Amino acid sequence: MRSGRNLFALITLLLFALFSAACSQSDPEAEKAAADAEAWTALEGAKQELDAKRQELAELWERIEARESEEAAAPVDEADAEGETEGDAEAVPTAEELKASAEELRNEVDEMTTSFTTQLVSYINSQGITQGQELSEQQRKAFNMKSEEDILVAMEFIDKGGEYQRAIDILSGSLVYDPTNEALLAAKAEAEELRYMTQERFAQVKKGMSQAEALELLGMPKRHNQREFENGITGWFYQKEEPNTAAGVFFQNKDDELVVYKTDFDAVKAPTQE
Repeated sequence: MRSGRNLFALITLLLFALFSAACSQSDPEAEKAAADAEAWTALEGAKQELDAKRQELAELWERIEARESEEAAAPVDEADAEGETEGDAEAVPTAEELKASAEELRNEVDEMTTSFTTQLVSYINSQGITQGQELSEQQRKAFNMKSEEDILVAMEFIDKGGEYQRAIDILSGSLVYDPTNEALLAAKAEAEELRYMTQERFAQVKKGMSQAEALELLGMPKRHNQREFENGITGWFYQKEEPNTAAGVFFQNKDDELVVYKTDFDAVKAPTQE
C-alpha cells in the first residue's frame, strides 16, 4: 500500500515537472507583444506627464506677462515691496521672481523632454519598421508622437534663432515616416514661406515700434545677423531670397527701451560682379 502511494506521488511529481517544463518554454511573439505593451503604457504615461508640465509652464508665462503689465501700470516702490514681503506671507510675487520659477520649470521640462524622446525613439526602433511598411495603430500613434515633438523642436529653432533651414530639415525628416501628417505638412509649409523676408511682410514694421512689436511681425533673425553698432544702435538683418541680400531693421534706445528708428529693405545688397 505504501509502495502504491509512493508510486502515485512519483507519477504526480513527474507530471508536474513535465507541465512546468512545457510552461517554461518561451513564446518569442508573446514575449515581444508583452514587452511592447509595457513600453507603450510607459510612453503614454510619460507623454501625459510631459504635456501637463508644459501646460504648467505656459500658464506660468501667462502670469508673468500679466504681472509685467501690472508692474508697468503701477510700479511698486522697492522699500514698500520689501516691507510687504516681510509682513505678508501672501504677497504677490514680482515678475522677476516668477521668471526665476519659470527658468527652473523650463529646465525640468527640458529634462523630461529628453527622457521622453529617448523612450519614444527606443520604442520605434524596437519595432523594426521599414519605409513603406503598413503600420499598426500603436506604431502610427508612436510616429504621431514623434512628429509632434519634431514640430516643437523645429519651431524652437525658428523662434529662438531664426533657423528656418534647420527647422525645414527636421520636418522633412519626420515626413519620411509620417508623410500624411497634416500638422507636419503645415509646419513645413509655414517655415518655407517665412524663410525669406518679403517686402510685404517687412513693410508692416513702422518707425517708433518697440523691438517686441517688430519681433512679433518679423520673427527672430539669426544670431549672427543681430549686430550692435556705435551710439547704442542695434540692427536686425533678415535674409532675402536673392543670395547675399538682407533687409534691415535698426533700433535705438529711447527711455530705456529699444524702438525702431529706421528700416531698409535693401540694407544688404549683393556684391556687384565686374
